[in-house]
Amino acid sequence: MKLWWVIKSARLAAEKSAIEAIASHENWFEMERWCFHENMFCAEGVINAHGHRYPIRLIYPDQYPEVPAWVEPQGEVRWSSHQYGTGTLCLELRPDNWNSGATGADVLRSAYNLLFIENRLGGGEHKAPSAHDIGELQSYDWGAFPVLVGAGCLERIKSGTAASLTALRWLAHDDVWPIMINDEEDRRAFQRPPDAS
Repeated sequence: MKLWWVIKSARLAAEKSAIEAIASHENWFEMERWCFHENMFCAEGVINAHGHRYPIRLIYPDQYPEVPAWVEPQGEVRWSSHQYGTGTLCLELRPDNWNSGATGADVLRSAYNLLFIENRLGGGEHKAPSAHDIGELQSYDWGAFPVLVGAGCLERIKSGTAASLTALRWLAHDDVWPIMINDEEDRRAFQRPPDAS
């Protein structure tokens, strides 16, 4: 374990100064306190967007700045389409494009941009654009109870040649119940779909 805030005191001072400067000079962030959350150094405060208050926690992981800081709500709440469940917000700076020259202030500003664009507490229905280059399957919303069907089975269904269609629904995670559809040909294959057992 590397406690960056112990061995990089100059970086710690710069991080604290940058966050406190935002709180002092910009009206969208109110600093509450510096603290530890789940043994990680963090800043707690409130992001103000469209007159709505978003209590957040800016988390600095132990390996910072080699890995990114992140922003999450102080409670379990979903604010964005770019959020992992009720946890971490998916921001412009994230593991796939992070560089150690970026700062917690940059991450905090990205969180503000996201909340301002989407304005969920204000009833906004805008979705912030995604910078991820993902495929159709990866973009599927697991919270929408996905229906999984192989390409071959789908073609047989469309052409009317699918025989003995079955659907298997199972608990995959928390309250996610995906449904897997398959036909007789799928079940004869070497890598066949699971059955109810």
